[in-house]
Amino acid sequence: MNIQPYYKLPLKLGKIVNKKRHDICKIEDSIAQNTHLILVTQFEECRYDSTYGCCVWEYDFELLPQVGNWKTSIATNILDTLNKHEKRLVNVDVRVAIDQQEFISQLDKNIKRVKKRIGITVKGNLKYTNEPFDYYEAIYFSPISLD
Repeated sequence: MNIQPYYKLPLKLGKIVNKKRHDICKIEDSIAQNTHLILVTQFEECRYDSTYGCCVWEYDFELLPQVGNWKTSIATNILDTLNKHEKRLVNVDVRVAIDQQEFISQLDKNIKRVKKRIGITVKGNLKYTNEPFDYYEAIYFSPISLD
């Protein structure tokens, strides 16, 4: 197993280029950072690899008639992307849940906004140690109607 430093995000390229100490993190944190970047990146946003990213953003502002099919499609897409771009994980499983988040005014205690929340759970094992890896990300979506 090749032990190498895992840099903490955000990268400070000036430190790396000038061979100064950059903040590092554990492999679990590095995998979590990469997973987060995959989930918040649209396909074709990374100019060096158009397959890096997540298809969730392709459905922004759309009406989706079949929620079950949509959740399965998203989970499958995220799994495929993680298998391609996160080689330090094995036995990866992705679950997608959708609910609503109410934002309540602190002044009058009334609901001011309701947004859809997509909960993405990633479970797997670290490739070299077989230790479990768990990650959860909640993405608040634009005014999308899934009901």
